[in-house]
Amino acid sequence: MYAVRVDGKKDTKKVKGVKNNVVAQTIMFDDYTRCLNEEIEMTRRQSCIRSKLHEVYTISKSKIALSPYDDKRYVVPNSTETLAVGTLADTFVIYVHINIYITIMFLHFFIFSYSVYVLLLLLFFMYYLNFVLRVCLFTFFKYSHTIYLLLLCTIIIIIYTLCFYVLYKYYYYVFYVLYKYYYYVSCFM
Repeated sequence: MYAVRVDGKKDTKKVKGVKNNVVAQTIMFDDYTRCLNEEIEMTRRQSCIRSKLHEVYTISKSKIALSPYDDKRYVVPNSTETLAVGTLADTFVIYVHINIYITIMFLHFFIFSYSVYVLLLLLFFMYYLNFVLRVCLFTFFKYSHTIYLLLLCTIIIIIYTLCFYVLYKYYYYVFYVLYKYYYYVSCFM
């Protein structure tokens, strides 16, 4: 069910399972908003022509026209997508979604721990190189070498961080594409 109201145009109202003339005559646009806001179900009576053994007759039946609850679909966890209940895909998609989430979390941990390790190595290397330069070449460089060394280490750290950022974005994109592929494939199973 949905309804669309645009200024200057006719309202569009759709209800599944209810005849168009009943929707046009008895269901107003405000009924949609009242149904959702107050969480109430609305029923409407409609007439139908039936036949049985060459005998034609009319019946009047009451159907649920508007309902705030959708018991035929469910929302996929951590997503805005919905699936029909009872499909083969629902457990498979949730499984793929959880696996991709765990893999991305592992990549976060790996990148963080590895980057901390490399930064510590760079700091150690910086102090070691600083010590070697002071001992061996103290008279030639005086104090200017420390500034250049800090600048070099800063540039190395920035390049290293950018490389890991690009790697992270690449793997995130690959896993996102895999998730979408498995989702669409599983919908047709």
